[in-house]
Amino acid sequence: MQLQAFQPQQSTVNLAVTASAQVITYASLSNSGSGVQSAMTVLLTNIGNQPVFWLPKVAGTVTTSNGIPIPPNAQKAFTIPAGSDLGFIAPDIGSTIYATLGEGF
Repeated sequence: MQLQAFQPQQSTVNLAVTASAQVITYASLSNSGSGVQSAMTVLLTNIGNQPVFWLPKVAGTVTTSNGIPIPPNAQKAFTIPAGSDLGFIAPDIGSTIYATLGEGF
């Protein structure tokens, strides 16, 4: 399997994350005109001083106990189900998450 560098497919969306669960919604991506993908890659960038926890909404409501952590000032790419909304939460204010849909890692 050959890894492909991340290629953005949509504009970046940002959210000032708080201690209450919040959601970013996304439309499904098409794969070069061949229809809806079964999965897509999201690049998440956490700028700030708080860890941010996230989950695809198909997994339920995100909490700081069940969410996938992204440390302060870090960037990670994940494969998620196509069309998934993304839930975010932080222990306190102080971080903004930037989410970009694309392909590759």
